[in-house]
Amino acid sequence: MVPKIEERYPSTSFAIPFVLTRPSLSKQGIKERIQFYADKYGVSAEVMEKVVSCESGYDPHALGDFSKSRGLVQIHSTYHPQITDEMAFDVDFSLDFLAKNLKAGNGNLWSCYRV
Repeated sequence: MVPKIEERYPSTSFAIPFVLTRPSLSKQGIKERIQFYADKYGVSAEVMEKVVSCESGYDPHALGDFSKSRGLVQIHSTYHPQITDEMAFDVDFSLDFLAKNLKAGNGNLWSCYRV
């Protein structure tokens, strides 16, 4: 069982150092996690897949915008300084972040959502 995001990251107001021990997921594994978070937040898995595919090509280690955008959903360090690299590169944190923002009506944070 995957620990709840709140248990893994009790506060995002400061950096929490830790070592990533989770093995990389396959594209299919990421799609399964997308479905989990889509169901959890009641958002479209298809929209989440579109964003992930466009933003990172399903690469949890992707870097963009001169390394300021990080991870599966390209969380930008300038706009989200409270989110550490470790968090941004974590598949579950990233997908939870995306789904939570989609639920809140903040899909426009992602240029790929607007396409």
